[in-house]
Amino acid sequence: MLTPAQATLVGLPTEGQFLVRGAAGAGKTTVALARAAHVAKQPLLHGSPRVLLLARSPALACELGSRLDALPAAVAARIEVDSPIRWCQLFLAAHGHASRPQDFVRPRELGLLIGIALDLVRRQVKRQVLRRPLAFFTTEIESMLLALGIERLDDYLPIEREGRTLPLDDESRRAVFAVFDELRALAARIGRVLPLTLVPEALRQLAATRTPPFDHVVVDDAHLLTPIELKLVRALSSGGSLTLFSALEQRFDPLAAKLTALRLERLDRTEVMPTAMRGPKAVYKVALQILRQRGRANSSDVKSIVPESIAGPPPRVIVAANWQGEFDALVEDLLKLKSEGRALRDAAVLVPSERELEFLAAALARVGLPARAVSDGDVSDDAVRERDAEAPPADDAIRLCTLSVAAGREFPLVYMLDVNRGAYPRTKHDLEDHERGQAVELAARALHLALTRATEAATLFASEGTVSPLLPKRLLERRNAPTVAP
Repeated sequence: MLTPAQATLVGLPTEGQFLVRGAAGAGKTTVALARAAHVAKQPLLHGSPRVLLLARSPALACELGSRLDALPAAVAARIEVDSPIRWCQLFLAAHGHASRPQDFVRPRELGLLIGIALDLVRRQVKRQVLRRPLAFFTTEIESMLLALGIERLDDYLPIEREGRTLPLDDESRRAVFAVFDELRALAARIGRVLPLTLVPEALRQLAATRTPPFDHVVVDDAHLLTPIELKLVRALSSGGSLTLFSALEQRFDPLAAKLTALRLERLDRTEVMPTAMRGPKAVYKVALQILRQRGRANSSDVKSIVPESIAGPPPRVIVAANWQGEFDALVEDLLKLKSEGRALRDAAVLVPSERELEFLAAALARVGLPARAVSDGDVSDDAVRERDAEAPPADDAIRLCTLSVAAGREFPLVYMLDVNRGAYPRTKHDLEDHERGQAVELAARALHLALTRATEAATLFASEGTVSPLLPKRLLERRNAPTVAP
Protein backbone atom coordinates (compact mmCIF):
# COMPACT_ATOMS: atom_id res chain seq x y z
CA MET A 1 0.00 0.00 0.00
CA LEU A 2 1.41 3.36 -1.06
CA THR A 3 0.60 6.74 0.44
CA PRO A 4 -0.51 9.49 -1.99
CA ALA A 5 2.94 11.11 -1.75
CA GLN A 6 4.64 7.79 -2.52
CA ALA A 7 2.31 7.08 -5.42
CA THR A 8 3.23 10.45 -6.94
CA LEU A 9 6.92 9.53 -6.85
CA VAL A 10 6.22 6.13 -8.39
CA GLY A 11 4.44 7.84 -11.28
CA LEU A 12 7.21 10.27 -12.22
CA PRO A 13 7.87 10.39 -15.99
CA THR A 14 9.49 7.21 -17.26
CA GLU A 15 12.26 9.11 -19.04
CA GLY A 16 14.69 11.46 -17.31
CA GLN A 17 16.97 11.60 -14.29
CA PHE A 18 15.32 11.80 -10.88
CA LEU A 19 16.68 11.94 -7.34
CA VAL A 20 14.28 10.97 -4.54
CA ARG A 21 15.53 11.70 -1.03
CA GLY A 22 13.71 10.26 1.94
CA ALA A 23 14.14 9.97 5.69
CA ALA A 24 14.80 6.66 7.39
CA GLY A 25 11.50 4.85 7.44
CA ALA A 26 9.92 6.85 4.63
CA GLY A 27 9.60 3.71 2.49
CA LYS A 28 12.32 4.40 -0.08
CA THR A 29 12.85 0.71 -0.85
CA THR A 30 9.12 0.11 -1.25
CA VAL A 31 8.82 3.10 -3.59
CA ALA A 32 11.94 2.02 -5.52
CA LEU A 33 10.41 -1.40 -6.17
CA ALA A 34 7.07 0.14 -7.15
CA ARG A 35 8.88 2.61 -9.38
CA ALA A 36 10.66 -0.23 -11.20
CA ALA A 37 7.34 -2.03 -11.67
CA HIS A 38 5.66 1.14 -12.96
CA VAL A 39 8.36 1.74 -15.57
CA ALA A 40 8.27 -1.93 -16.60
CA LYS A 41 4.57 -1.66 -17.40
CA GLN A 42 4.96 1.24 -19.84
CA PRO A 43 4.91 0.26 -23.53
CA LEU A 44 7.77 1.36 -25.74
CA LEU A 45 8.05 1.62 -29.52
CA HIS A 46 10.80 -0.98 -29.61
CA GLY A 47 8.96 -3.42 -27.34
CA SER A 48 8.82 -4.12 -23.63
CA PRO A 49 10.97 -1.90 -21.42
CA ARG A 50 14.10 -3.27 -19.80
CA VAL A 51 14.46 -2.15 -16.19
CA LEU A 52 17.35 -2.67 -13.78
CA LEU A 53 16.80 -2.37 -10.02
CA LEU A 54 20.12 -2.03 -8.20
CA ALA A 55 20.90 -2.57 -4.51
CA ARG A 56 24.30 -1.91 -3.01
CA SER A 57 25.06 -5.56 -2.20
CA PRO A 58 24.16 -9.05 -3.45
CA ALA A 59 22.36 -9.89 -0.20
CA LEU A 60 20.12 -6.81 -0.41
CA ALA A 61 19.52 -7.46 -4.11
CA CYS A 62 18.39 -10.97 -3.20
CA GLU A 63 15.92 -9.54 -0.70
CA LEU A 64 14.57 -7.12 -3.31
CA GLY A 65 14.36 -9.84 -5.93
CA SER A 66 12.23 -12.01 -3.66
CA ARG A 67 9.63 -9.25 -3.58
CA LEU A 68 9.16 -9.43 -7.33
CA ASP A 69 7.03 -12.53 -6.74
CA ALA A 70 4.17 -10.23 -5.76
CA LEU A 71 4.15 -8.67 -9.26
CA PRO A 72 2.47 -10.07 -12.37
CA ALA A 73 4.84 -12.52 -14.06
CA ALA A 74 5.00 -10.48 -17.28
CA VAL A 75 6.06 -7.35 -15.34
CA ALA A 76 8.55 -9.16 -13.10
CA ALA A 77 10.20 -10.70 -16.17
CA ARG A 78 11.12 -7.20 -17.42
CA ILE A 79 12.91 -6.25 -14.18
CA GLU A 80 16.44 -7.39 -13.43
CA VAL A 81 17.57 -7.06 -9.80
CA ASP A 82 21.25 -7.05 -8.92
CA SER A 83 24.13 -5.25 -7.22
CA PRO A 84 26.64 -3.21 -9.27
CA ILE A 85 29.59 -5.57 -8.75
CA ARG A 86 27.67 -8.75 -9.41
CA TRP A 87 26.09 -7.21 -12.53
CA CYS A 88 29.60 -6.35 -13.79
CA GLN A 89 30.78 -9.88 -13.07
CA LEU A 90 27.96 -11.50 -15.04
CA PHE A 91 28.20 -8.96 -17.87
CA LEU A 92 31.95 -9.43 -18.28
CA ALA A 93 31.62 -13.21 -18.09
CA ALA A 94 29.06 -13.06 -20.91
CA HIS A 95 31.64 -11.17 -23.01
CA GLY A 96 34.48 -13.59 -22.41
CA HIS A 97 35.97 -11.99 -19.27
CA ALA A 98 35.18 -14.94 -17.01
CA SER A 99 36.13 -14.76 -13.35
CA ARG A 100 35.33 -17.40 -10.81
CA PRO A 101 33.27 -16.24 -7.81
CA GLN A 102 35.87 -17.45 -5.32
CA ASP A 103 38.52 -15.22 -6.92
CA PHE A 104 37.45 -12.00 -5.22
CA VAL A 105 39.31 -10.37 -2.34
CA ARG A 106 37.10 -10.47 0.73
CA PRO A 107 36.78 -7.32 2.90
CA ARG A 108 38.74 -8.91 5.74
CA GLU A 109 41.58 -9.82 3.38
CA LEU A 110 41.96 -6.34 1.93
CA GLY A 111 43.55 -4.77 5.03
CA LEU A 112 45.96 -7.70 5.34
CA LEU A 113 47.06 -7.40 1.71
CA ILE A 114 47.46 -3.62 1.96
CA GLY A 115 49.65 -4.11 5.05
CA ILE A 116 51.90 -6.54 3.18
CA ALA A 117 52.07 -4.18 0.18
CA LEU A 118 52.99 -1.26 2.45
CA ASP A 119 55.84 -3.22 4.03
CA LEU A 120 57.20 -4.11 0.59
CA VAL A 121 57.18 -0.48 -0.60
CA ARG A 122 58.76 0.80 2.64
CA ARG A 123 61.79 -1.39 1.90
CA GLN A 124 62.38 0.34 -1.42
CA VAL A 125 61.10 3.91 -1.05
CA LYS A 126 61.97 6.52 1.59
CA ARG A 127 59.09 8.98 1.78
CA GLN A 128 57.54 10.70 4.77
CA VAL A 129 54.08 9.61 3.65
CA LEU A 130 55.08 5.96 4.07
CA ARG A 131 55.46 6.52 7.82
CA ARG A 132 51.76 7.09 8.10
CA PRO A 133 49.65 4.33 9.70
CA LEU A 134 48.11 1.47 7.75
CA ALA A 135 44.63 3.01 8.22
CA PHE A 136 45.65 5.94 6.00
CA PHE A 137 46.61 3.69 3.10
CA THR A 138 43.52 1.53 3.52
CA THR A 139 41.31 4.63 3.41
CA GLU A 140 43.19 6.20 0.49
CA ILE A 141 43.07 3.02 -1.59
CA GLU A 142 39.43 2.26 -0.82
CA SER A 143 37.94 5.77 -0.98
CA MET A 144 40.14 7.26 -3.70
CA LEU A 145 41.80 4.72 -6.00
CA LEU A 146 39.21 1.94 -5.98
CA ALA A 147 36.11 4.10 -5.42
CA LEU A 148 37.05 6.43 -8.27
CA GLY A 149 38.06 3.61 -10.60
CA ILE A 150 41.64 4.86 -10.91
CA GLU A 151 43.92 2.41 -12.71
CA ARG A 152 46.94 4.54 -13.70
CA LEU A 153 49.19 6.92 -11.78
CA ASP A 154 48.55 9.66 -14.34
CA ASP A 155 44.86 9.56 -13.39
CA TYR A 156 45.63 9.76 -9.66
CA LEU A 157 48.03 12.73 -9.72
CA PRO A 158 45.47 15.42 -10.71
CA ILE A 159 42.63 14.22 -8.44
CA GLU A 160 41.49 16.78 -5.87
CA ARG A 161 41.36 15.08 -2.49
CA GLU A 162 38.34 16.98 -1.19
CA GLY A 163 37.99 17.27 2.56
CA ARG A 164 41.53 16.02 3.22
CA THR A 165 43.29 18.45 5.56
CA LEU A 166 46.79 17.45 4.45
CA PRO A 167 47.48 17.63 0.71
CA LEU A 168 49.62 15.02 -1.00
CA ASP A 169 52.32 16.19 -3.38
CA ASP A 170 53.11 14.22 -6.51
CA GLU A 171 55.99 12.30 -4.92
CA SER A 172 53.75 11.24 -2.03
CA ARG A 173 51.08 10.13 -4.47
CA ARG A 174 53.63 8.08 -6.35
CA ALA A 175 54.51 6.32 -3.10
CA VAL A 176 50.83 5.65 -2.34
CA PHE A 177 50.27 4.37 -5.86
CA ALA A 178 53.29 2.07 -5.46
CA VAL A 179 51.45 0.48 -2.51
CA PHE A 180 48.38 0.13 -4.72
CA ASP A 181 50.47 -1.52 -7.46
CA GLU A 182 51.89 -4.00 -4.96
CA LEU A 183 48.36 -4.69 -3.67
CA ARG A 184 47.18 -5.59 -7.18
CA ALA A 185 50.22 -7.79 -7.71
CA LEU A 186 49.65 -9.59 -4.40
CA ALA A 187 45.98 -10.15 -5.21
CA ALA A 188 46.87 -11.52 -8.63
CA ARG A 189 49.51 -13.82 -7.13
CA ILE A 190 46.92 -15.52 -4.93
CA GLY A 191 44.37 -15.58 -7.77
CA ARG A 192 42.10 -12.86 -6.39
CA VAL A 193 40.50 -9.77 -7.92
CA LEU A 194 39.59 -6.50 -6.19
CA PRO A 195 35.80 -6.30 -6.81
CA LEU A 196 35.62 -2.58 -7.70
CA THR A 197 38.24 -3.06 -10.43
CA LEU A 198 35.54 -4.85 -12.43
CA VAL A 199 33.59 -1.60 -12.86
CA PRO A 200 36.07 0.28 -15.11
CA GLU A 201 36.45 -2.93 -17.12
CA ALA A 202 32.67 -3.19 -17.51
CA LEU A 203 32.46 0.48 -18.53
CA ARG A 204 34.98 -0.13 -21.30
CA GLN A 205 33.03 -3.15 -22.52
CA LEU A 206 29.77 -1.14 -22.42
CA ALA A 207 31.39 1.57 -24.53
CA ALA A 208 32.45 -1.08 -27.04
CA THR A 209 28.95 -2.59 -27.27
CA ARG A 210 27.51 0.96 -27.67
CA THR A 211 23.92 -0.03 -26.85
CA PRO A 212 22.96 0.47 -23.16
CA PRO A 213 21.31 -2.72 -21.87
CA PHE A 214 18.42 -1.01 -20.01
CA ASP A 215 15.77 1.60 -20.68
CA HIS A 216 15.67 2.74 -17.07
CA VAL A 217 17.73 2.08 -13.93
CA VAL A 218 16.36 2.39 -10.39
CA VAL A 219 18.91 2.55 -7.55
CA ASP A 220 18.08 1.97 -3.89
CA ASP A 221 20.40 3.65 -1.35
CA ALA A 222 22.30 5.41 -4.12
CA HIS A 223 24.27 7.50 -1.60
CA LEU A 224 26.07 4.31 -0.51
CA LEU A 225 27.49 3.60 -3.96
CA THR A 226 31.03 4.64 -4.85
CA PRO A 227 31.59 7.27 -7.54
CA ILE A 228 32.68 4.67 -10.09
CA GLU A 229 29.51 2.65 -9.40
CA LEU A 230 27.38 5.77 -9.95
CA LYS A 231 29.18 6.32 -13.23
CA LEU A 232 28.27 2.76 -14.18
CA VAL A 233 24.61 3.45 -13.30
CA ARG A 234 24.57 6.32 -15.77
CA ALA A 235 26.14 4.21 -18.52
CA LEU A 236 23.68 1.33 -18.06
CA SER A 237 20.55 3.24 -19.03
CA SER A 238 19.44 4.37 -22.44
CA GLY A 239 19.76 8.16 -22.57
CA GLY A 240 20.77 8.15 -18.92
CA SER A 241 17.19 7.55 -17.79
CA LEU A 242 17.28 6.66 -14.09
CA THR A 243 15.82 7.18 -10.63
CA LEU A 244 18.13 7.43 -7.62
CA PHE A 245 16.82 6.92 -4.08
CA SER A 246 18.99 8.24 -1.25
CA ALA A 247 18.73 8.92 2.48
CA LEU A 248 17.71 12.42 3.48
CA GLU A 249 19.84 12.36 6.63
CA GLN A 250 22.96 10.89 5.02
CA ARG A 251 24.87 12.36 2.12
CA PHE A 252 26.73 11.37 -0.99
CA ASP A 253 30.49 11.12 -0.69
CA PRO A 254 31.92 14.57 -1.55
CA LEU A 255 33.72 13.03 -4.51
CA ALA A 256 30.51 11.39 -5.71
CA ALA A 257 28.66 14.69 -5.44
CA LYS A 258 30.48 15.96 -8.53
CA LEU A 259 27.54 15.08 -10.72
CA THR A 260 29.07 16.72 -13.77
CA ALA A 261 31.99 14.28 -13.73
CA LEU A 262 29.51 11.42 -13.38
CA ARG A 263 27.34 12.77 -16.21
CA LEU A 264 24.47 13.14 -13.74
CA GLU A 265 24.29 16.91 -13.93
CA ARG A 266 20.95 16.72 -15.77
CA LEU A 267 18.75 15.70 -12.83
CA ASP A 268 15.26 16.67 -13.98
CA ARG A 269 13.65 16.67 -10.54
CA THR A 270 14.62 16.18 -6.94
CA GLU A 271 11.84 15.02 -4.67
CA VAL A 272 11.77 14.73 -0.88
CA MET A 273 9.70 12.31 1.17
CA PRO A 274 10.69 13.49 4.66
CA THR A 275 8.23 11.82 7.03
CA ALA A 276 9.56 8.87 9.00
CA MET A 277 6.95 6.13 8.97
CA ARG A 278 8.26 3.02 10.72
CA GLY A 279 9.52 2.48 14.23
CA PRO A 280 8.46 3.96 17.56
CA LYS A 281 8.05 7.72 17.63
CA ALA A 282 10.19 7.98 20.77
CA VAL A 283 13.14 6.25 19.06
CA TYR A 284 12.99 8.48 15.99
CA LYS A 285 12.67 11.56 18.17
CA VAL A 286 15.99 10.75 19.85
CA ALA A 287 17.66 9.95 16.52
CA LEU A 288 16.57 13.24 15.00
CA GLN A 289 17.56 15.21 18.08
CA ILE A 290 21.09 13.82 17.80
CA LEU A 291 21.32 14.99 14.18
CA ARG A 292 19.75 18.40 14.70
CA GLN A 293 21.59 19.58 17.78
CA ARG A 294 24.91 17.79 17.80
CA GLY A 295 25.68 16.62 14.30
CA ARG A 296 25.82 19.95 12.48
CA ALA A 297 23.13 18.50 10.24
CA ASN A 298 20.72 21.39 10.74
CA SER A 299 19.64 21.64 7.13
CA SER A 300 16.04 22.46 6.31
CA ASP A 301 15.62 18.91 5.01
CA VAL A 302 16.54 17.33 8.33
CA LYS A 303 14.48 19.85 10.30
CA SER A 304 11.45 18.92 8.22
CA ILE A 305 11.44 15.26 9.29
CA VAL A 306 8.56 14.53 11.65
CA PRO A 307 8.25 11.11 13.34
CA GLU A 308 4.90 9.39 13.02
CA SER A 309 2.81 8.59 16.07
CA ILE A 310 3.72 4.90 16.30
CA ALA A 311 3.65 3.93 19.98
CA GLY A 312 6.73 2.50 21.60
CA PRO A 313 9.16 2.98 24.46
CA PRO A 314 11.94 5.57 24.39
CA PRO A 315 15.46 4.22 23.89
CA ARG A 316 17.04 2.89 27.04
CA VAL A 317 20.60 3.69 28.06
CA ILE A 318 22.01 1.20 30.57
CA VAL A 319 25.03 2.63 32.38
CA ALA A 320 27.55 0.20 33.87
CA ALA A 321 30.80 0.57 35.77
CA ASN A 322 32.97 -0.51 32.81
CA TRP A 323 32.90 -2.40 29.50
CA GLN A 324 32.54 -5.73 31.28
CA GLY A 325 29.47 -4.41 33.04
CA GLU A 326 28.08 -3.28 29.67
CA PHE A 327 28.49 -6.78 28.26
CA ASP A 328 26.96 -8.39 31.37
CA ALA A 329 23.95 -6.07 31.05
CA LEU A 330 23.58 -7.01 27.37
CA VAL A 331 23.70 -10.72 28.23
CA GLU A 332 21.11 -10.20 30.97
CA ASP A 333 18.72 -8.55 28.49
CA LEU A 334 19.23 -11.25 25.85
CA LEU A 335 18.79 -14.11 28.33
CA LYS A 336 15.56 -12.47 29.48
CA LEU A 337 14.32 -12.44 25.89
CA LYS A 338 15.15 -16.13 25.58
CA SER A 339 13.38 -17.02 28.85
CA GLU A 340 10.27 -15.16 27.68
CA GLY A 341 10.15 -17.28 24.53
CA ARG A 342 11.00 -14.40 22.19
CA ALA A 343 12.83 -15.34 19.01
CA LEU A 344 16.51 -14.47 19.33
CA ARG A 345 16.62 -13.51 15.66
CA ASP A 346 14.53 -10.44 16.59
CA ALA A 347 17.53 -9.01 18.43
CA ALA A 348 20.44 -7.34 16.64
CA VAL A 349 23.64 -6.09 18.24
CA LEU A 350 25.21 -3.33 16.14
CA VAL A 351 28.96 -2.72 16.29
CA PRO A 352 31.14 -0.09 14.58
CA SER A 353 33.32 -2.47 12.55
CA GLU A 354 34.01 -6.13 11.75
CA ARG A 355 36.82 -6.51 14.27
CA GLU A 356 34.27 -6.59 17.12
CA LEU A 357 32.05 -9.22 15.51
CA GLU A 358 34.14 -12.33 16.15
CA PHE A 359 34.86 -11.36 19.76
CA LEU A 360 31.20 -10.67 20.44
CA ALA A 361 30.06 -13.94 18.82
CA ALA A 362 32.55 -15.95 20.91
CA ALA A 363 31.60 -14.14 24.13
CA LEU A 364 27.88 -14.71 23.52
CA ALA A 365 28.43 -18.38 22.64
CA ARG A 366 30.23 -18.86 25.97
CA VAL A 367 27.02 -17.96 27.83
CA GLY A 368 24.84 -20.12 25.60
CA LEU A 369 23.55 -17.44 23.23
CA PRO A 370 23.91 -18.33 19.51
CA ALA A 371 24.81 -15.43 17.24
CA ARG A 372 25.08 -14.99 13.50
CA ALA A 373 26.80 -12.23 11.57
CA VAL A 374 24.68 -10.31 9.07
CA SER A 375 26.67 -9.77 5.90
CA ASP A 376 26.19 -7.95 2.64
CA GLY A 377 27.40 -11.16 1.05
CA ASP A 378 30.17 -11.82 -1.38
CA VAL A 379 29.80 -11.08 -5.06
CA SER A 380 28.73 -14.60 -5.91
CA ASP A 381 25.58 -16.61 -5.40
CA ASP A 382 27.76 -19.60 -4.52
CA ALA A 383 29.28 -17.72 -1.59
CA VAL A 384 25.87 -16.58 -0.36
CA ARG A 385 24.53 -20.13 -0.52
CA GLU A 386 27.61 -21.46 1.24
CA ARG A 387 27.23 -18.95 4.06
CA ASP A 388 23.53 -19.69 4.46
CA ALA A 389 24.26 -23.42 4.57
CA GLU A 390 26.46 -22.89 7.62
CA ALA A 391 23.60 -21.37 9.62
CA PRO A 392 21.60 -23.62 11.95
CA PRO A 393 18.34 -24.85 10.37
CA ALA A 394 16.13 -22.93 12.80
CA ASP A 395 18.28 -19.84 12.28
CA ASP A 396 17.17 -18.55 15.70
CA ALA A 397 20.30 -16.62 16.53
CA ILE A 398 21.08 -13.09 17.62
CA ARG A 399 22.10 -10.92 14.67
CA LEU A 400 25.51 -9.26 14.81
CA CYS A 401 25.86 -6.43 12.37
CA THR A 402 28.29 -3.63 11.57
CA LEU A 403 26.83 -0.16 11.14
CA SER A 404 27.74 -0.09 7.45
CA VAL A 405 25.91 -3.37 6.79
CA ALA A 406 22.93 -2.23 8.91
CA ALA A 407 22.12 0.54 6.42
CA GLY A 408 18.95 -0.37 4.56
CA ARG A 409 18.00 -3.10 7.06
CA GLU A 410 15.79 -3.10 10.13
CA PHE A 411 15.42 -5.25 13.23
CA PRO A 412 12.71 -5.38 15.92
CA LEU A 413 15.16 -4.93 18.80
CA VAL A 414 18.44 -3.05 18.43
CA TYR A 415 21.30 -3.13 20.96
CA MET A 416 24.49 -1.03 20.90
CA LEU A 417 27.54 -1.53 23.11
CA ASP A 418 30.14 1.13 23.92
CA VAL A 419 28.05 4.24 23.34
CA ASN A 420 30.78 6.21 25.02
CA ARG A 421 33.05 9.15 24.50
CA GLY A 422 35.95 7.83 22.44
CA ALA A 423 33.62 5.79 20.27
CA TYR A 424 30.87 8.36 19.61
CA PRO A 425 32.69 10.53 18.70
CA ARG A 426 35.95 8.72 18.15
CA THR A 427 39.22 10.14 19.47
CA LYS A 428 41.51 12.01 17.08
CA HIS A 429 44.14 9.26 16.90
CA ASP A 430 41.46 6.87 15.57
CA LEU A 431 40.54 9.21 12.73
CA GLU A 432 42.08 10.01 9.39
CA ASP A 433 43.03 13.62 8.60
CA HIS A 434 39.92 14.26 6.54
CA GLU A 435 37.66 12.87 9.30
CA ARG A 436 38.94 14.91 12.24
CA GLY A 437 37.09 18.08 11.36
CA GLN A 438 33.78 16.22 11.20
CA ALA A 439 34.20 13.66 14.01
CA VAL A 440 31.05 14.84 15.81
CA GLU A 441 28.96 14.82 12.65
CA LEU A 442 30.17 11.33 11.70
CA ALA A 443 29.31 10.04 15.18
CA ALA A 444 25.88 11.69 15.12
CA ARG A 445 25.06 10.13 11.77
CA ALA A 446 26.25 6.72 12.99
CA LEU A 447 24.01 6.91 16.08
CA HIS A 448 21.08 8.08 13.97
CA LEU A 449 21.58 5.19 11.56
CA ALA A 450 21.71 2.66 14.40
CA LEU A 451 18.65 3.95 16.23
CA THR A 452 16.50 4.07 13.10
CA ARG A 453 17.13 0.37 12.43
CA ALA A 454 14.81 -0.47 15.36
CA THR A 455 11.16 -1.19 14.62
CA GLU A 456 10.21 -1.84 18.26
CA ALA A 457 12.85 -0.77 20.77
CA ALA A 458 16.48 0.32 21.09
CA THR A 459 18.86 -0.21 24.01
CA LEU A 460 22.24 1.48 24.40
CA PHE A 461 25.01 0.47 26.79
CA ALA A 462 27.61 2.87 28.18
CA SER A 463 30.05 3.21 31.08
CA GLU A 464 29.75 5.59 34.02
CA GLY A 465 31.58 8.84 33.42
CA THR A 466 32.15 8.30 29.70
CA VAL A 467 28.59 8.27 28.27
CA SER A 468 28.60 9.82 24.79
CA PRO A 469 27.90 13.56 24.97
CA LEU A 470 25.80 13.20 21.81
CA LEU A 471 22.95 11.46 23.63
CA PRO A 472 19.99 13.71 24.58
CA LYS A 473 19.67 12.50 28.18
CA ARG A 474 16.21 13.99 28.80
CA LEU A 475 14.72 11.86 26.00
CA LEU A 476 16.26 8.59 27.18
CA GLU A 477 15.21 6.10 29.81
CA ARG A 478 18.31 5.62 31.98
CA ARG A 479 19.01 2.58 34.15
CA ASN A 480 22.13 1.72 36.12
CA ALA A 481 23.41 -1.80 35.59
CA PRO A 482 23.97 -3.85 38.74
CA THR A 483 27.59 -4.21 39.78
CA VAL A 484 28.84 -7.72 39.05
CA ALA A 485 31.82 -9.12 40.95
CA PRO A 486 34.74 -10.03 38.66
